[in-house]
Amino acid sequence: MLAIAAAFRRLNRWRVNCGATYAWGGRAISPYFGFIVGWITILAYVVEMVSISVPIGPYVVSLFGNSSSRPAEAVVGFIAVVLATVIAYIGIKLTAWTQWVLIAIEYTGVGILAIWCLVAVFSHNPHSVPFAWSWFSWTSMGGINGFIGASLIAVYMFSGWDTGILVNEETSDAREKPGQSVVTSVIVLALMYAFLTFALQGAVHTKDLEANGDNALSYIAQVISGSALAKYMILAVALSALGSTLASLVSGVRVTFAMGSDGVLPRA
Repeated sequence: MLAIAAAFRRLNRWRVNCGATYAWGGRAISPYFGFIVGWITILAYVVEMVSISVPIGPYVVSLFGNSSSRPAEAVVGFIAVVLATVIAYIGIKLTAWTQWVLIAIEYTGVGILAIWCLVAVFSHNPHSVPFAWSWFSWTSMGGINGFIGASLIAVYMFSGWDTGILVNEETSDAREKPGQSVVTSVIVLALMYAFLTFALQGAVHTKDLEANGDNALSYIAQVISGSALAKYMILAVALSALGSTLASLVSGVRVTFAMGSDGVLPRA
């Protein structure tokens, strides 16, 4: 990921274009290559936006009770996507400020939970797994199968850092800052994910974590600290999904705009 980010930084210096890989690949390798990459990118963002927005409804509805309501979840999810679309349509400045607010709320809660989990692990909380160096052994990771599974998860975790490149034409100092942002993003994400994964992994026993995988953060918070932080985690995950939906929407339409400007999409 860091190698790709460094390459993006160099390519952005060469040619500032919100089409990014579509535009760079089309000029440096082949127009056909660029065309295919552009369509794959659009498809990926559409699928990602839909899949990421799905949890918003269930999480928000669960804040107000334990029973689920599919119609209510659908309505909340629809409103969230419309809200993200309106924010994106108004402009990049509002989008950026919205993301800052969402990040502040999310990271504050997750940071508090991570520290609480570390205290629980090292103080031998009965609900937690005591720390052991075997956590870092190859056998405890499940060998090659575990490594492949973890790699797939890690790739998904890192998705979205390239948004900074795709809004390059709207960024001040367009040749430098977008490239700096993506390299910084990958480094910060790597450090943050390593810390959070270590902090949360032993907070509860593995079987309990697997049994509550769909709502892991809220479950861990409930066990470690109580219902208040658990509710906050539900809100944090819902807002994270909203922020990711907004990022996917903003990124996808920039690629579409670039392809449209080159005449490889219908004029409309």
